[in-house]
Amino acid sequence: MEPVHAVSIEALLGRRPSGREAEAAPSIVWWEGPVGPAAPRPLVAVIGSPEAPPAVAAASWAARSLAMRGAAVAGCTFRPLDRVALHVAMATRELSAVGISPSPVQDLAGDDPFLKMALRENGLLLSPSPPLDGKVDVAAADSLLALLADAVIVVSSTGRDGAPAAARAALRLGRPVLVWKDAFEDPGAGWARALEGEGARRLDVRGVDPLMMELGRRRGISFQ
Repeated sequence: MEPVHAVSIEALLGRRPSGREAEAAPSIVWWEGPVGPAAPRPLVAVIGSPEAPPAVAAASWAARSLAMRGAAVAGCTFRPLDRVALHVAMATRELSAVGISPSPVQDLAGDDPFLKMALRENGLLLSPSPPLDGKVDVAAADSLLALLADAVIVVSSTGRDGAPAAARAALRLGRPVLVWKDAFEDPGAGWARALEGEGARRLDVRGVDPLMMELGRRRGISFQ
């Protein structure tokens, strides 16, 4: 069994959480992987469901485009589309993915052993649940994702899979949230229009570079 370490939320963020961040932040997070306790920056979540071919293509494009520009990609390991984005990011660039598990990090091996192996070698795996706890807390995982991410991209959703809730959590924390343009064409895209009404923006193939520039201005990040 790989060692699992505890880290404070201050160490993950590189600062003390403020305002609404402090309300949403767990005091301790558990992690394993070669990146170490500080999550790579900039960190952009690429999330969504279901795993339909157009959505997979969009998630793969977003993850690859971000990784090529020096960003790390985050996702919750319980959503198949998030896992696609994590795999693509790690295949594109070293140390480029942060997986957030709703269950203790050891438990991921039963769900997706290949993803856990990849994150151990080339990323970071986080969980709000203590080791050996047995607790599965999807809401806590999505809250942690929203807290750590510099921005959130929602590729698709059923409206009930947790992705809109994670996006709303990010909006409450002042993070940029972008919804992939094709999501608005789905007959069940009420969730996408609702997010847009709450401040999310539409994303197309021209939108990654402006997003990276925005994150650079916000945090003074230099890109390779």
